[in-house]
Amino acid sequence: MEVYVFRHGKTQMNIEKRYIGRTDMSLCDIGADEVRNNRPDLSPKAVFVSPMKRAKETAALWFPDAEQIEVPDFREMDFGKFEGRTSDEMKDDPDYKQWLDDNGLGTAPEGESLADFMPRVISAFREVLGTAKRKGIKDLVIVAHGGTVMAIMSTFIKEKAKREPFEWFVAPCQGWHTKLIGGQKAPNLIHPILINSILSHLDGETDEDDA
Repeated sequence: MEVYVFRHGKTQMNIEKRYIGRTDMSLCDIGADEVRNNRPDLSPKAVFVSPMKRAKETAALWFPDAEQIEVPDFREMDFGKFEGRTSDEMKDDPDYKQWLDDNGLGTAPEGESLADFMPRVISAFREVLGTAKRKGIKDLVIVAHGGTVMAIMSTFIKEKAKREPFEWFVAPCQGWHTKLIGGQKAPNLIHPILINSILSHLDGETDEDDA
């Protein structure tokens, strides 16, 4: 099975470099234009999407004829009290400093920890594999969030040299094309190729632009 895992297009909060996890924001005009101008060469019958507007709108612009199958646990991490704020606005916040010192592995106050986020995405991906098999889907297409992409790729990719989760970070409209070997119980992804690689991080995007 071929697997395509995409991050949605930009929202206004992405452009302003604000943490956006639980906030259900639509694509901004710039983001929608970038989505239209960077359409993957795919024509899936079904797309598995996060239930959040920015993911569903991206999928609709790219694949207007595809059935959208919502996967609630593909939603982005909840950044709690960091939500909607920039790193500059929080530079003197002791909770934010501690979170950065922990490399984001701790729990954002009033939010979600990586230890909670990763298992829910991983479990959802396994369920999606089962659904895709039952539906006879050969090209599995997912449109979700930066964190979702990182969780899937860092968990299931099969490589000689294991990468850190952040190394699977993608910009808005980017994604990974990979191939699935093994089944729902023991999935492995191989031969990852970056999609829309022309959309680089040279525009100054950082992790807080997610998700």
